[in-house]
Amino acid sequence: MKLKNYTILAMMLLVASAIFGQGTSHVIYGTLEYQDTSIPDPSCIYFRAYVEGGSDTLIYQPGMGSATTCTLTVDGTWMVQLSSISYINGDVLRVEFDDICDSCDEYYTDVAGAINTGLPAQDFGLVQLEVCFGMVEESIKPIAKGLSVYPNPFNGKVAIQLPDGDFDVEIFDIIGNVVGSPRIQGSTAIWAPEDSDRHVASGVYFIRATDARTGEAGIEKVIYQK
Repeated sequence: MKLKNYTILAMMLLVASAIFGQGTSHVIYGTLEYQDTSIPDPSCIYFRAYVEGGSDTLIYQPGMGSATTCTLTVDGTWMVQLSSISYINGDVLRVEFDDICDSCDEYYTDVAGAINTGLPAQDFGLVQLEVCFGMVEESIKPIAKGLSVYPNPFNGKVAIQLPDGDFDVEIFDIIGNVVGSPRIQGSTAIWAPEDSDRHVASGVYFIRATDARTGEAGIEKVIYQK
């Protein structure tokens, strides 16, 4: 890690100690960049951290400020403060990153590692945002204008407005797993994650609407906040 990164990290750890109490919490940190080594704008990055198998989620989103459990600086240094989630030594912490400003290629990636409570802080190293969107085949063409979602972000349910026609709607997480298939009434579909028969955590999701006649599809990104 560069010298300036160490300086910024030290400042972040001091802030964390002042907020949460020195020695009361474990810290995970690392550096975020694109595959071309450029540094992402913090105002465009959303990320969440959670212990695999657990139910607690920590979230960073633009505008949250420094007095939070997750932070991201302008030089790409990210930090997660584990003070408000349950964990034990050896648990695996996963951190998922997404560029919410990119409207063409979807930049996302994740990193995971075992928590070592014998250390006050752990460096998860360099994380590179991938230019990838595995759940959508390259052959799919975009549908005509008319696909939209509201509200976004949402915390209860989101309305999906569809173009004219016969559409199938599916909801995916950032690694391509189907997490919902909302019922369509007229030209609107409603997705309510809390009504799902599976656990849906706070985070970034993708809504894909496919024209049943032509096979053309469109994608909208939504942020679910419990």
